[in-house]
Amino acid sequence: MIAAGEWLFGMNSFGWRFSAAVAGTLSILIMIRLVRRMTGSMLLGCLAGLLLCLDGMHLTLSRTALLDIFLMFWVLAFRTRDWRLGVALLGYVAGWLPWIYFALANNRTMYLFYTAPILPFMVLTVTLMFPERAAVALGVITLVTAANLWWLHPILTAETIPYAEQQARLFLLPGE
Repeated sequence: MIAAGEWLFGMNSFGWRFSAAVAGTLSILIMIRLVRRMTGSMLLGCLAGLLLCLDGMHLTLSRTALLDIFLMFWVLAFRTRDWRLGVALLGYVAGWLPWIYFALANNRTMYLFYTAPILPFMVLTVTLMFPERAAVALGVITLVTAANLWWLHPILTAETIPYAEQQARLFLLPGE
């Protein structure tokens, strides 16, 4: 897919990143359609699309020429049917288990914002497990996600900030 962008626009940074930006944009529409099909609710579908728009990792991956955004695009494009709750729950658990293992086994620091790709699975799991309370739960998730994007925005968009501020934003430390 990156080669298609290079073919259209040449071997430059725009050509490398073009197809990633297209895949990131289309994945938002696919997420909306997928959640609408799974829940039957236009509101929840649009909310899932909004959450994906606000996701800092999705924003970052859509701007770079890495393969992760294409993997997410094709996973979202894969259609789920009767086993949809199991798939959503499996995706959520599979996203957390490696982080917990490496944090405990190797005594590593676990950066929470790196687990952002599991956010869509968390939204789908909450929606499918608690359909009567899904709007309240997803409203809270949306507010937390928006606050997270606001807090990490300078880091995710590679703004030049002092080292102390970067550490404060990454580790939730009080400002100096």
